[in-house]
Amino acid sequence: MNGKLAVISLGCAKNLVDAEAAVGALLAAGYELTAEEEEADVVLVNTCAFIGPAREEARAVLMEVSERLRPEAVLAVTGCFPQLAAEELASEFARADVILGVDAAAEVAAAIGEARLGQRVIRVGPPRPPLAGLAERPRLTLPHASFLKIAEGCDHPCSFCAVPRLRGRHRSRPPADVLREAELAAAHGVAELTLLAQDTSRYGADLEEDTNLAALLRDLASVGVPWIRVLYLHPERLTDELATTFAELPAVVNYFDVPLQHASPRLLEAMGRPAWTPEETLARLARVREIVPGAAFRTSLLVGFPGETEADVDLLADFLAEARLDHVGVFTFSAEEGTPAAALEGRPAPEEAENRRGRLMLLQQEIVATRYREIVGAGYEVLVDGVAPEGAAVGRTYFQGPEGDPVTIVADAGDVSAGQFVAAEITGNDGYELLARRAEERSGA
Repeated sequence: MNGKLAVISLGCAKNLVDAEAAVGALLAAGYELTAEEEEADVVLVNTCAFIGPAREEARAVLMEVSERLRPEAVLAVTGCFPQLAAEELASEFARADVILGVDAAAEVAAAIGEARLGQRVIRVGPPRPPLAGLAERPRLTLPHASFLKIAEGCDHPCSFCAVPRLRGRHRSRPPADVLREAELAAAHGVAELTLLAQDTSRYGADLEEDTNLAALLRDLASVGVPWIRVLYLHPERLTDELATTFAELPAVVNYFDVPLQHASPRLLEAMGRPAWTPEETLARLARVREIVPGAAFRTSLLVGFPGETEADVDLLADFLAEARLDHVGVFTFSAEEGTPAAALEGRPAPEEAENRRGRLMLLQQEIVATRYREIVGAGYEVLVDGVAPEGAAVGRTYFQGPEGDPVTIVADAGDVSAGQFVAAEITGNDGYELLARRAEERSGA
């Protein structure tokens, strides 16, 4: 059945890959993408439900889309929110004609076909193994920067997290399937391939083949994509073997995204995380920096967890000052129904949690400002994501990831296009954004 399709994907890059898979199925069924929701025959909204604010965002978007849709158009709601509360969504949004869960790609074309014949379709089952054939999905991101999901689900017992409930247990994609998708990306000129999973470092633990993330990276490094980036590494699996693999493979950028969540062993234990002392975590970071010169680190931290005290926040602040991480996101605790942490007592008041978040973010701003002063005059390769009319290129160095990190602005970049690498010399910064000028020669980084 032909028609025009508009897509809205909410939440993280893992959600975006799911949306791309669903779009791929609909394109194969004869649909044509459009950016105009008002002219679409089908609007697909892929939702996030990780925390309360994500669900509220999804509700707001669904309300707006419902008001803009043509009367005969189909609204399809997919992803984590239906997986969590399909009947609630069905009751709240009468305009939602199709409601599917996180495995929507397998049946979205058939479900929308039924809806266009007048039926309302609500189908949400337990998460299945990752679908094969995702290599054929279209890219909804920049053409030169693509995401590749290598696993689905999570086995970790984090007490604050609803992901296992939403996504099921950890399930790795077969190495051959991952490699085929990477090869297709290389053939399409992708310059940066970012590997995704809830825990990429657990890759292969559930497979019969003798494989792990390090082995997968060695295979992927040969496909011809200039940059391979890895997100979401669990701290317990940040091993010497994995760090050495990063150091030995030029295609794998030296960027370590390791959600640490906190520095207080007592709170980490309550969170279901490795109960490391700050000294143990600092030693692990130092070891990675020893193996991988120039290693960049990104992390996420959680404040306002039940039982957190000012002393815990002081400990975390001291850790941050010592760790000197490149990118830090600080989030406030959200009591998610069905998670063990939601029943814990001693939760700081929301305004206190927000104050603690603000304090840590101010500290991180100071750390970043010092870091930026230290690299003025240094040369880096910059992957260009776009070019402004006045000739400035907006791009990223190896230590700037595609999912929320700051960018580098290269003045007078010349005749460059998105997807190209340019050599740049850092000249300063504007807040979190780095400023640079084009260098005469490509510089290694």
